Amino acid sequence: MTVDRTYLFTYIVPLVGAFVLAAGIGGAVLGSYAPVQSSFGLCDEPEMAVFAPGEASRITASGGFEFQQFGYEQLSEPARSAFEEALRSPTNKHGVEGTLPPDERDAFLLSGAIVMYEGTSYYTAITPHPCVSVAPLLLPISLLALGLGSAGMLTPIVWRRRIGRPLHGGDTDNVRSVLAMFRDGPYSGLALLGSFGAAILVSLVPLIGPLLGGSIVGAVAPTIRRAAVLGAYLGAFVVAILAASTAFGVLPSTLAIIPRVLASFVPFVGPLSPVVVAGVVVCAPFVLTPVAAAATRRATDSF
Repeated sequence: MTVDRTYLFTYIVPLVGAFVLAAGIGGAVLGSYAPVQSSFGLCDEPEMAVFAPGEASRITASGGFEFQQFGYEQLSEPARSAFEEALRSPTNKHGVEGTLPPDERDAFLLSGAIVMYEGTSYYTAITPHPCVSVAPLLLPISLLALGLGSAGMLTPIVWRRRIGRPLHGGDTDNVRSVLAMFRDGPYSGLALLGSFGAAILVSLVPLIGPLLGGSIVGAVAPTIRRAAVLGAYLGAFVVAILAASTAFGVLPSTLAIIPRVLASFVPFVGPLSPVVVAGVVVCAPFVLTPVAAAATRRATDSF
């Protein structure tokens, strides 16, 4: 049984290349993150979480045993500083900078403890953040997979140029025809609805998500103006979701590391307030999404 080479290099090789590329992405991200995590202060530093009085009473009442209690004045300086910052943080968490005494560390780390602050009881716990450890060969192997996968996905272009055939099998209007069905054709409503739903999920990713989400909508919008309008609707909807998440305290915990990462890359900015960063992340979709949608529609205007 022989396989036609055009079929092999046009379909099979790029399909395998896509799988190899996808497999290399995770290893490349993890392998490149592991060596620099300590330099940016993203590990080894435990994180203190402070629960509101209502949550504290619910947690301690169902525990079935006595929690150790500390007065705020009894805490060590690193514990007091982390406690105050956690109270001000939108995620109610903050890293502990410094070394805690053994009794505090054991109490907060094992089962949590009660901290009396201004006449109110707060349940407080510490979560360790050990550094990620990966095999030394993970990064080079993953980079090799990225290279091989990318080469495999580019195979159809190289092969068809070599044999003198257009990329789209002789019909250079294939892309235009397909997009036309989703922009002005019978599937326009389905395309807009599906892209809007997918864009909502993508746009929840901090900062970069609104740009990607807007691009999804802009790719199928019939005009640049419609893309900007749909992007504005999408941005407003995502902002409402993030604002509600912030108000109810369920904003993704990944936002907690954004101030530290930004401060590490841009040290001249100085210390960044988590409240300010959270506000920027919440409001960003309203600006970034319509811009990305209109820019994508304009960039694909010739299709």
